[in-house]
Amino acid sequence: MIPGVTVYPDRDTWLADVRPDGVGATDACRLLGLYPAAWGGPWSVWARYHRPEAIKPQKGDHLRAGLYWEFSALEWYRSHRLDADVMLRSPLCRIEGGLLRPSPDAMITNADGQIVGLVEVKCPRAGWHAYAADGHVVEAWDDRDVADYPAPLHYCVQVYAQLAAARLAGHPVGWADLLIFFGPQDVRTIRFVADEAHEDQIVERLALLHAEIVVDGTEPPPDLSINAWRDLVERPRDIDHEADEDLAGMLRQFAAVAAVYRDAGQQRDRLRRDILTRANDIGARRLVWDGQRLTISTRGSLTIREIKS
Repeated sequence: MIPGVTVYPDRDTWLADVRPDGVGATDACRLLGLYPAAWGGPWSVWARYHRPEAIKPQKGDHLRAGLYWEFSALEWYRSHRLDADVMLRSPLCRIEGGLLRPSPDAMITNADGQIVGLVEVKCPRAGWHAYAADGHVVEAWDDRDVADYPAPLHYCVQVYAQLAAARLAGHPVGWADLLIFFGPQDVRTIRFVADEAHEDQIVERLALLHAEIVVDGTEPPPDLSINAWRDLVERPRDIDHEADEDLAGMLRQFAAVAAVYRDAGQQRDRLRRDILTRANDIGARRLVWDGQRLTISTRGSLTIREIKS
């Protein structure tokens, strides 16, 4: 038993213990609007509690594969990064840090059973350039520019939310490792040193958003997640209605944009046809001009990349 940590016997029990009085690290990023649009934003958190029928559980081979590789990554970490005087524990759990209830992939505990470190595993399918090199240490966040992010911002916030929760649960946590597992040939550990001032800023912002969206039930605009899209398109609509001036303005903008995309699409298709015809005439698979290279796939798709000197 680790004080301030709830442990679950299986994944279904863990998933079922999502409560409106707490925020996990994933929902923290959604409330803050940090995830890529399709992963969900504030609306997805609101809908879980105020329109639960709109939320369908995530499924897919990529999720199962991610869980498998997370286990492998933690075993690598245990063998290559763990100090001898601490223990790695990786149960399905939630750290009970007041409003925050994150689920780290592993906790590093000392001889007294206190959490001194955390591990969060990510297994990206692409984007190796978006992560710092193995061994990078973030001493403090400060006013960091986007170009200096050691990892995508949503993952950084997840880590700081976990650090805040462990501290608020009474543990002397000093750091969290973001373990990036691209594969056996590219494993990176990025260490985030506890930054209490930055963590408090995140918690304060989350508390305000949680109160407005979850507690008060103020519905945010739909995000671009599949659940929000399904909720938009599946509602019954069977009458004609005269648009007011505000809606008419939106309709005019949409019509103008749609016309541009339609014309651009037709022009693109004509150019693609002409390029393929010329390439066939000269037997070219790649075409080079002005420092750029166009590659023609076996299915006829065209890819343009800059030629690096």
